[in-house]
Amino acid sequence: MEESRNYLKNFVDVSVEIFGNLSVVDIKGEWKQAFFKGVSENSPSQYLLDNSEADTILQLVVVDHQAVINTFLQRWNNTFSAWKDGSSDVSESNVMSLQNVRTLGDTFMDNTKTVKDKGFSSVFQYFGYVMEEYKKSVQEAKPEEGICAKVRIRITQDLVLTRDAFQARLEIENGEEGSLEKIDVDIIITRTGGNGSLENDLFSIGQPVLEGISDVSGTGTLATGVKGSADWLIVAYKGAAVDEDVNYDVGGTLSYFVGEKEFNVPLLPDTITVKPNPSLTLGLLP
Repeated sequence: MEESRNYLKNFVDVSVEIFGNLSVVDIKGEWKQAFFKGVSENSPSQYLLDNSEADTILQLVVVDHQAVINTFLQRWNNTFSAWKDGSSDVSESNVMSLQNVRTLGDTFMDNTKTVKDKGFSSVFQYFGYVMEEYKKSVQEAKPEEGICAKVRIRITQDLVLTRDAFQARLEIENGEEGSLEKIDVDIIITRTGGNGSLENDLFSIGQPVLEGISDVSGTGTLATGVKGSADWLIVAYKGAAVDEDVNYDVGGTLSYFVGEKEFNVPLLPDTITVKPNPSLTLGLLP
């Protein structure tokens, strides 16, 4: 499980370094073809995008995602302008680090080769396989020494319309002799029965409401014998279910330290059914 989690984390890291926002990865449409055409050697500005090319790309993106894509296009131009001037590692927030891109990219290529050697098509399929195997065995498996308790994400409802919100709740009970430190939770949303690809970009995941836990982004603590919880309000964008009902698994990973030892626990997913919003459908009718 740890190996597959590290592979997925590396993909997230390299994607964030390149795109500035992980959601860019899964924004579908013809804008990607227009982007690659715009940054080809044969384009008027070659690797840089001129205003006309950027406008063409944005016209191929649905309104909900235009701001995110526009920020990425600016990041691309900022980066190649900086590299052209001989600055490969700059401190500006919306510029890629050449060193990070190379290091993370090489690691991603190595990870991809490793999982393909194991018979999987991608790191996503490998992660999905490991999660499924874990779910099959978790009821029979003995708790790993040092693991505080079995944890999972619980959805408080069965279905939701696009543009509406649902709640995901995580509960932890610390049965250790010491406090849990450096608590970090990553929410992972995938399509039920899919290939394991991240679908987080189809949802808006709000900041968690915490009880008993001080934080869930890497600095949190949970005292001995205390029960803690985190509640996320999640909104399904209209792209989550356009024409028909779609089931999604909402799970993730939990990591924490007890003393100097780190533990990583997969959060068993719960399922939510997303239905197309009738009001949006009616708005598209002639």
